[in-house]
Amino acid sequence: GGTAPLGASHVTEMECEWVAGFPGAPNCAIPLHAHTPGTAAGSYYMVRVRSAFGFPALDTACGDTQCEGDSRPCCCRSQGGKTCEYVPKLGEGAASNPALLGNPWTQDDIGKFFVSCFVATAERYNLPVLASNGAQEGPCPSLPMCVKVRITGRKPRFVAPTPLAPNSRDSAGADVPGRTDVGACLGYPLQLTLKAEDPDAGDGVRIFVTDPVGGTGNFDFFASQLTGAQANGTFDCGTFGPYGAVRTGDNANQTSASLLDFPPGLQPTISADSVMAKLKPTVSFSSGGAGQGVAYTLRLGADNGVVNRPQPNPSLADQNYRQLVLNVDQVVCGAAFDDSRTRYKRWVGERVDGDAGGFEWQRQSGHALGDLRSDIHCWKVKLQAPPVFVTDGSKGCFRTANGGQQRIYDCTPIGGAPGDYFDTGQTTGNESAYRNIPIGAGQELHVTFVAADPNPEDQVTLFVLEDPGVPPNMVVGRSTCTVHSEAQYICLARDEVTSEYPNQNYTIDYYSAGASPCQRATLKLTWTPADTDVGQSFKVCVIARDDSSLCEGQGPPDATSRGWFGETHCVVITVTPPDLAWLAEPAA
Repeated sequence: GGTAPLGASHVTEMECEWVAGFPGAPNCAIPLHAHTPGTAAGSYYMVRVRSAFGFPALDTACGDTQCEGDSRPCCCRSQGGKTCEYVPKLGEGAASNPALLGNPWTQDDIGKFFVSCFVATAERYNLPVLASNGAQEGPCPSLPMCVKVRITGRKPRFVAPTPLAPNSRDSAGADVPGRTDVGACLGYPLQLTLKAEDPDAGDGVRIFVTDPVGGTGNFDFFASQLTGAQANGTFDCGTFGPYGAVRTGDNANQTSASLLDFPPGLQPTISADSVMAKLKPTVSFSSGGAGQGVAYTLRLGADNGVVNRPQPNPSLADQNYRQLVLNVDQVVCGAAFDDSRTRYKRWVGERVDGDAGGFEWQRQSGHALGDLRSDIHCWKVKLQAPPVFVTDGSKGCFRTANGGQQRIYDCTPIGGAPGDYFDTGQTTGNESAYRNIPIGAGQELHVTFVAADPNPEDQVTLFVLEDPGVPPNMVVGRSTCTVHSEAQYICLARDEVTSEYPNQNYTIDYYSAGASPCQRATLKLTWTPADTDVGQSFKVCVIARDDSSLCEGQGPPDATSRGWFGETHCVVITVTPPDLAWLAEPAA
């Protein structure tokens, strides 16, 4: 009739996730609203939402007969303006008309596109409302409303025991979303085990984890060899070798984000854009879920992330002997992928590969290439080591004052043969490393213990052990931080993100000059032995602890929730009798 269209044409693109809990179809619904026009007195409108192809009814309950009552599904009656709502479940079809929108969708339709179009029709009737009434005008259709639907599967996801705690911060203290800190504790295997599952039955799963973050002096965590230039990139802090981390478990042989198996130097017969392109044999999927680990152990002497302060770069007066230096903390990122590209021969997931599109670190970590991919998650592998006692080239910074009455050690006294700094192992329980300090009765002894932590962000505290205790009347000072406000041989990496993260170019750079509020601490002992102490020896032991709890429960028995207790160092103080000698009579 002369009724104006009820709306304008419109195309909506949407995704429907296939969920196995529904009878062979996703529960994908789109609300449709049609507003009835106003009408003259003595008449009313019947408005229906119909399929645009031939205008069949969407449901037998709202077919061509008049609506009973005020409304039915996809049908409403009004004398004035009224909104008629219908919510068809795409791909499912009502029980009364199961093939209305095509055959019900199944899991095999994942990756396909479907188009469904709808119209609203209006018919004008004269009052009163009678079942025998015939339409005076209509049906008048609206312009079609079309929906383009892409059927997707459900993404795989990381599950326990994968560490996913939101506990990571950058160097400026800002939270880094999607990243978790894990400790690589000196002498103990890294505990980084990843596990992923896929909720869609029958899907294979693979995990790929890589080191996508570069930067000055920042080596690839999985590299087993370095060039000379790389190895010397941090020469101010020491010459580091490769980390040599290894992937273990499922899909461990995939070492690159490049997935397609094209022979080197040959033109591929199938375009890389084709879902028929073959994957490399190193790429493998596991049924029911996948597990992958990262094997790495930080070891002193292996140069795989920790070295002693390079000698003889410091002068003999520098109190840096025995100090440990750590290389850059490593950030590795990864994702879990299903095998929908291979299974359905369609582009189900994103068309992202390791060679183009997006930021470098995201391309390397999230190379979906048509498979469904979990969210990218990153793990910051924080190299951790406890504090150690440091000294100078003379192994004690010894001096005298007040005519020899004061015997002063301004840094940690270390024993042993000249040039032996015991820097390849702890002094704990190693009596050959304990310094034997002779002192006469009435002389004043000052001994300073100095400990430094290889992690610049850690705070060090020194404690005197109750066993064996201290000699009578010895004065024990407080543990005091040495604040380094200027560059003093502190090696650190700057890991800072912006408000644009994760959509930013992301690197971590290593620097040989930094500052630290309490990476180093001192504790002073002062004692004047009495005559009654002559002939006795007293052992005094001091232990150093940092404030990092990252290694608690990760292997080291001395790593606690309050910090990691490092080595214990002792001195043995022997009170000697007076050395009497006859003096020659002064000349007249």
